[in-house]
Amino acid sequence: MELRWRRRYLRLPELPDDRKTPIGGALVVNLAFPAPLANLSGHMRAHVAIRLEQWFLDYAAPFIDGNAATEVLRLKREHCRRVAEDMTGMARDLGLAEDDIHTARVLGWLHDVGRFPQYARYQTLRDDRSVNHGQAGLQVLNSAQALAICEPADREIIVAGVGYHNRRAVPPGLAADVLRFVLMIRDADKLDIMQTLYEVWKNDEIQCHPELILGIDLEGPVNPLVLADIRARRPVAYANIKSLTDFFLTQVSWVYDLNFRPAYQRLAQRRLLEQAAEVLPQEAVVQAEVAAAARHVRAHM
Repeated sequence: MELRWRRRYLRLPELPDDRKTPIGGALVVNLAFPAPLANLSGHMRAHVAIRLEQWFLDYAAPFIDGNAATEVLRLKREHCRRVAEDMTGMARDLGLAEDDIHTARVLGWLHDVGRFPQYARYQTLRDDRSVNHGQAGLQVLNSAQALAICEPADREIIVAGVGYHNRRAVPPGLAADVLRFVLMIRDADKLDIMQTLYEVWKNDEIQCHPELILGIDLEGPVNPLVLADIRARRPVAYANIKSLTDFFLTQVSWVYDLNFRPAYQRLAQRRLLEQAAEVLPQEAVVQAEVAAAARHVRAHM
């Protein structure tokens, strides 16, 4: 059967963001794709999900050559794998249809695809010193036409999820079915970052992977601006993260930006707050925020 090709243009609105990138302006993703066959439901089939997972692994492989310089990207690939697993589990817990579970899993694999060219070019994971890795990911997907095998609804979800997973805030006006996946990927991403960075600290590997903690001061005190953001229940500005204490305290504050009960349940089961508290100093002002975050988690279980 001959497939007719058309084009779809998706624009991510420009948002205020302290990780603004040199890319500049709203990113237009111009994807050519075949018109869906009449007997398809508009959701992702298992074979499409498998092909996209393999595409991601094939894309990431050349960036990881086994030497110390690319170890960070190996860890990022493993991060994507774990986020895909959490997206799958959370989607099942939320009672989503099987095709939507495939979409959630693929978004987990693809959400950080922009990290690979970002680190290869700039040798940093700091968006404010390089590029916004969410928008870089969209450029990768666009250049490779990786989403051409998706149906329009799934493509829109993946584009929004990749583009917004790392923003300080989700813009208003997203369709409800798109917003659900954007919020899920933001939750799953946070959970694995908390676990990964605790393990790096616990295993005394921070010196080996300073980029994972954005190259901050390991010994500095808490920044009052970070505390102010957390107390006001605002997302912490990355420019204010100056020390390891700021870094892990910011992760504690992420509990206020979780959106789904399965995310809270995983956070509690994995003792992610307790692990963050283990890193943090015993100062009263710091531990008070940990205690407040724990109360918030219990209230949303």
